[in-house]
Amino acid sequence: MTLDIPLNPNGNGLAIWSSVESEYADGSGRSVFKHDADEIVYSNAFRRLAEKTQLVVKPKRYDLFRSRLTHTIEVRQIAQSIGLQLKLNSQLIDAIALGHDLGHSPFGHAGEKQLQQILVKNVSNLCEKTKLDDNYHTKYGISITKTTNDYQDNLHWIYHHGLNSVRILERKMKDISEDTRDGIMKHNWSPWKLPNDPSIFGIPTTYEAQAAAIADQVAGINHDIEDIINCDESEYKGLHKKLRTDMYGYIRNSIVGMPNKIIKGYLKEWFLPTTTDGTPTKKRLQKIIMSIVEATIVNFDTNNVNSPNNASDPTKTIKIENNIGNFLLGCENFIREKILKSIPWFQMRDTIAKSVISVVYDYYKYFAKIYIKKDRVKIPPDRKLDSKIQDRLHNFILSYTTGNEYSQDSFYQIYLRSAKNQSEIELIQNFHIIDYVSGMSDNFLMEIYKEAYQLFEQR
Repeated sequence: MTLDIPLNPNGNGLAIWSSVESEYADGSGRSVFKHDADEIVYSNAFRRLAEKTQLVVKPKRYDLFRSRLTHTIEVRQIAQSIGLQLKLNSQLIDAIALGHDLGHSPFGHAGEKQLQQILVKNVSNLCEKTKLDDNYHTKYGISITKTTNDYQDNLHWIYHHGLNSVRILERKMKDISEDTRDGIMKHNWSPWKLPNDPSIFGIPTTYEAQAAAIADQVAGINHDIEDIINCDESEYKGLHKKLRTDMYGYIRNSIVGMPNKIIKGYLKEWFLPTTTDGTPTKKRLQKIIMSIVEATIVNFDTNNVNSPNNASDPTKTIKIENNIGNFLLGCENFIREKILKSIPWFQMRDTIAKSVISVVYDYYKYFAKIYIKKDRVKIPPDRKLDSKIQDRLHNFILSYTTGNEYSQDSFYQIYLRSAKNQSEIELIQNFHIIDYVSGMSDNFLMEIYKEAYQLFEQR
C-alpha cells in the first residue's frame, strides 16, 4: 500500500499539506512554521512548563516525574515520528507540539477546573448571557449555555488549556500562523474518541495537527502509567503485576467487543513488563506509532485522500488500528477514573490545589481592587509585608488596569462584546488576574500562597 500524494520538489515533505510561503515575510529566511516554533521556544510561557505539574505533583524527594515541559518534548518526538513516516511538514508539527500546552495552569487539570469556576463566578456574570452565547457560537461554533445551570455543564468550553494556549499566542507573540493556532486549539482530538466528545473543539484542519494531537494522547498514556508505578501515593509503587491485573479488569469491562486475549497480550508484551532498560517504552511507542502509520495509509488509499483539505473530513483523518485505539482509550479512562478520581491521595491533592489557586486569585483581587494608591500599594496598618512582596504587588497592580495586549485576544473580545453596561473595566481586571495566576509555575504559585498566608497569620 502506498501514500499516493506528491512530494514537494525538495523532497522535504508533502507539497500540498501547507499552502503558505516558504519564506517568512520579515526576510529572516525562516518558514512561517519555523518562525512559530521559535517564538514559542523563546517565550516565558514555554520555560514555565518546566515547573508545572503533568500528572504527579513533583515532590522534592523525587525528581523523575514528568513535568509539562518533558511531556511537551515527548509529544514532539512522537508527533515527528508519525510525521516522518507520513511525509508531513515537520516544522508545522514542531510548532504545534511545542505550543500545545502553553496555556496549561499550575497543578494540571485540577488547576484548570478551578480557574473555570473562577471565570464563571467572576466574569460570566458581568456579561449578558444571550450575547455571550451568540458571540461564542459565532467564533467557535458551539453553545456554552445549553443549560440554565450557570454554565456548569459547559465549563470545558469556557476555560480550556488549548484555547488558553492560543490566547497566549495572540497576546504575547508575533504573527503566529492560523495553521499553528488551529492545531494547538484542537489538540485534544484523537481518532479513538467519539466525534462529539466534549473535550475537543473539533477535528484539526491539518494532518500535522492531527499527528500532534494523537502524539499528545499517546505520550500522556505512556508516561502517566510510568509515573504511577513510581509514585508512592498511587498505591501501585513497583507493583507491576497488580497494576496489570487491575488495568486488564477495567479495560475488559469497559471496552465492548475487545478480545480478552489481545488486552492481556498488550499489557504483558509491551505495556507493563518489569524490565528497567527502557525496552518496554520503546516497544510500546514503536507498536503504537506503526499502528497509526499503517492504519492511516490504508484509510488514505481507501478514501482517495489527495488534498490537505481532506483533513477535516472525519472519514479521512489520521487513524489507528481499532484494537490498539480501544486499548489506549481504556488505559486513558483507567488513569482518570481509577487513579485520579478514586485514590484518596490524588483526590486530596486536587482539592488542595484548587484551594491554593482560589486563595492566590482572591489575594490579588483584594489588593488590586481595594488598596491602590498612585505610588504604592496600601497595606493595612496591622499587616506587615517585606519590601520585596510590596514591590511585587505594586508592579502587578501597575499593569492591572491596562490591557493593550487584550486587543489581540479573540477570546477576551467575546466577553467584551457581551459585557453589561459599565462592566468593561471590571471585566479586564478579572481577566488580568486569571491569566496571571494561570501562567504561574507550581512553585511560584505556592510562594504567593505563602505570602497571602502571612497576612492571615499576622495579628
